[in-house]
Amino acid sequence: MQRKYLEIIAAGTPDLKAPVMNELKRPLSKKGVDQVLGLLEELKEKDFLRPELILCSPCLYVCQTIDLLHEVLKGADILCKDGLYAAPDYRILEMINSLDDILSRVMIVGELPGLKQFLGYVCAQSAQNKLKSGRMVQLALMPNESWHDFGCKHIESIHPLKTIKPF
Repeated sequence: MQRKYLEIIAAGTPDLKAPVMNELKRPLSKKGVDQVLGLLEELKEKDFLRPELILCSPCLYVCQTIDLLHEVLKGADILCKDGLYAAPDYRILEMINSLDDILSRVMIVGELPGLKQFLGYVCAQSAQNKLKSGRMVQLALMPNESWHDFGCKHIESIHPLKTIKPF
C-alpha cells in the first residue's frame, strides 16, 4: 500500500459585502482571488503533485478557488459534496474514512471554519493555526495506513505549504 497524503485547502476569503440571498452563492473577494493566485504560484514552484481526487464544498467561492487552481489540478477527479458545506469535523472524517485505498493523494477544498475545526480534531489545536484563507496544509499518513483508519494517531506529519517538498 502506498503512503497517503491529504491536502487541505481553505478557500480564498469570500466577498462578505456581496448582496446574496444564499450563502452558497457568495463569491470570492478580490483579496480571496489574490490569496488563491499566490497559492497557485507556490504550487507551480514546488512541482506540486496533483491529487487523484478532490472533495469540495458546493459553495461558490470554494468552486472559484478550484477554478483558479485549475492549472495545477487539471486531470484530478472533482467530487462536489453537499455534506462538506459547513461540515462539522466528524463529517469530514467520515468522508475520509470512506475513501478507497487505491487513492494515495486526496484533497479537500472547503470553508475555513470547518476545516480548522477538523484539523484540531484529528491533529492538535496548534495545527489549526497553520491553515489560513487561500492556503494549503498537507497531512502525511503513517506508511501503510488505510483511509479507513485515518484519525489522530495515524498522521505522521503536518506541513504548511512553505515546507512541502515534492515526493
